[in-house]
Formats: sequence, C-alpha cells, structure tokens
Amino acid sequence: MHKQQADSQPNLLIRYNMIQLITTAFATANIFLTIFLILVLLYWVTVILGALDMNAIDIDIDTDIDVDVDADIDADTHADTHIDAHHGSGFMIGILRFFNFGQVPFMVIFSILILCMWSISVYVNSPNSFINPQMSAGWAMILLAPNFLASLFLTKFITYPLVPLFKALDSSKEALTICGQMATLTTSASDKTTGQAKVTINGSVVSLSVRTVTGEILEKGTNVIIIEENKGERVFIVQQMDKL
Repeated sequence: MHKQQADSQPNLLIRYNMIQLITTAFATANIFLTIFLILVLLYWVTVILGALDMNAIDIDIDTDIDVDVDADIDADTHADTHIDAHHGSGFMIGILRFFNFGQVPFMVIFSILILCMWSISVYVNSPNSFINPQMSAGWAMILLAPNFLASLFLTKFITYPLVPLFKALDSSKEALTICGQMATLTTSASDKTTGQAKVTINGSVVSLSVRTVTGEILEKGTNVIIIEENKGERVFIVQQMDKL
C-alpha cells in the first residue's frame, strides 16, 4: 500500500506541473506566443506528414532601404535636406546574416525563435516567477521587446551548428553553374554594397548575395548577368544586361 502511494506521488506531481504549465501558457500574458507556437507546431506536423514542403513558405526579406528626401523649407531661411541611404541595404543584410538568416532555412530560424520567446514568456509570466508573478498583460507587453532580443541571440547560438550542416545539404545549389545565368535584383546593389538577387535554374529559385562591377549602382528589379564568383567575400559579381 505504501509503495503504491509512493509510486503515485511522482505521477501526481507531473500531472500537477502539466496542468500548471497549460494554465500559464493560455493565460492572457502568454496566449499570443502560445498561439504562434501552436501554428509553428502545426506547420511542422504538415511537413512531417508530407502535406507541405519545408520551403513552401518562402519569406522574401526585403532589406532594400532607399531614402531620397528633398525638403525645401522657407521660414526666413531656406534649408535643403538630401538623405541618401543606399548603404542601409547592405547594413540590414549584414544584420540578417549575423543571425544566420539566409544560411539556415527561414522556418527553422523562425520556429526556434518562437520556441525561445514562448519559453521565456512562460517562465517570466507565471505564478512562480519573481518578475511577473501576477501575470499582468501590461508587464507581458513591456517584457516582449527584451524577450525578442534575448531570443534572437539564443536562436543565433542554437542555429550556429546548423549553418555548415545546411551548407553541406545544399549540394544541389553548389553543383549548379551560376556564372552566365540571368538574375533579377531583389534589393539594390553596387560595387561596395552587397545586394540580393534571385536566379531560376532548373525550376528552382536560388537567392544569391551579389555586387556589381566597379562604379555601377543598380536598383531593385534590374535584370543582370552573373559574371563571376568572389569566393573570398562569398558574393557573385553581376552586370546589367543592356550594358554587355
């Protein structure tokens, strides 16, 4: 009798913890990220069952930030302001690459990011937490920004070992003959600012990091020819088609 009671205590503790976790997860402070996590889990279930391809959700992160503002202010004085931010594109691409975007499939990074954010949210917005034990929705909203930043760095750390793995698995891309193909810029690019281009080869769309020939600045949507690969900087050199 005593042995049966002793065996049942761990089971009761596990059931209690599960009920508390579910209650906390669906509390107002955590429901937003819980819904996101459920959607991510449903996505991977459909991938495992074969109903959806892992690359079916292809998010084109447009990091082309071009600002060209001319302001003429007449209030006893005249001021002309010209802001040119072509370098914003390369800066944003650098940030995305730092967090392994473009090197690990987007849905893998997104799924790990959501899982990290949900885990932190459930931890800090729970009755046992010293941060937000009342599970205040207001505090949960305030904590969302630091949660996102912390989760972003956690995601980078977790996905870092996957970078060489996906690079090795992407053997088909390495085997393709890229040079000489026609591509379309999805961001602006120059000889100093790295942009992005998409090329279709054998029915597959491949995204590449590109730069232009010396002195050439090309805008998003320009059709280009891939001339050569700069293996040292891991970019492809492109030139506008009508200038060949």
